[in-house]
Amino acid sequence: MHAQDLDSAQWKRLAAWQAEAGPARLEVGVMKGGEITWYSVLADTILINQPTELYYEIGSITKPLMGMALQKYLEGIREDLETPVSDWLPDSLVWAGQGPDTIRLRHLVTHKSGMPRMPGNLQASIINPFDPFLNYQPTHLFAWMEAWEPERAPGDGFEYSNLAAGLATYATLL
Repeated sequence: MHAQDLDSAQWKRLAAWQAEAGPARLEVGVMKGGEITWYSVLADTILINQPTELYYEIGSITKPLMGMALQKYLEGIREDLETPVSDWLPDSLVWAGQGPDTIRLRHLVTHKSGMPRMPGNLQASIINPFDPFLNYQPTHLFAWMEAWEPERAPGDGFEYSNLAAGLATYATLL
């Protein structure tokens, strides 16, 4: 299958998706006659027949699902997103998310906790670059949290944070 096998409507959809996505890379699989052709679209370049062994981080797709599951769980136990995260963590943990600038569950799930995208001690635990959190244990997380010094108060600005989303999930599983 070749690029010319796509009809003009399909090309228009690809162009519209790419324009909406901005600088992101768009991956599209097209099945025709039982064969799949992969198209990678980046800016104004379309690459055809990309290898099927590519790895993609799709963790971000889990964040909205986790948020919805968390909300349902909280409703079931009569709690809400205003609950301080520290209420859900071990009492022995002393960290900057407590006290006057308490980080609440809503801060974690809306990326307004003030936590960075990734914990500063993640690199030391990576054993698989395709799954960086595979070996990251609660002891790593708690060590990072105890040493963390926030740059701003919870709620003061947005910063995308895999760490915060992971902490929300972990805290509710305890």
